[in-house]
Amino acid sequence: FLLIFMILAMVFESISTPLVILFSIPLAATGSLIALFVTGNSLLNANTLMGFLILLGVVVNNGIILIDYSQLLREGGFRRERALMTAGMSRIRPIFITTITTIIAMLPLAMGDTEYAGAIGAPFAITVIGGLAFSTLLTLLIIPTVYMGLENALKWYRTLSVKYKITHLLVFVFGVVFIYFREAD
Repeated sequence: FLLIFMILAMVFESISTPLVILFSIPLAATGSLIALFVTGNSLLNANTLMGFLILLGVVVNNGIILIDYSQLLREGGFRRERALMTAGMSRIRPIFITTITTIIAMLPLAMGDTEYAGAIGAPFAITVIGGLAFSTLLTLLIIPTVYMGLENALKWYRTLSVKYKITHLLVFVFGVVFIYFREAD
């Protein structure tokens, strides 16, 4: 996660945009956990974890496609809301094509009855299929919402006076110290 975050922060020259893109990872994890639970596969399996790593790359790529295009539209003069709607409508096809081709490619492995496919490949494929199916549908709805919400929150926070910002910092530091010493006992 940290490596992906650092690369995205460097490419987008922002800290908030990678946070929005990385928000799609919990969506993928939820989908893969549901799929593994429904099929009765183990969560702590080397193949499951390898499938989750593959899933991370595809899911983050979907978020990048959406947010990057909306930023290009904003640079072209679009308002934020219009840019996000246009990006969602125009990038839905490449996101769906990527997702559907990956899911179709994984289906024989997920449904295989041979000894190799059943024991080794099925958890890998089920992790990828479940995570992609769940996250793709929610990424197109939740990522633009999180993007707008974070931008609104940062815009609001920048309007606060220095007194409130210092108060927030002190409360945060006090909270961290309190939790640290509370848990140390």
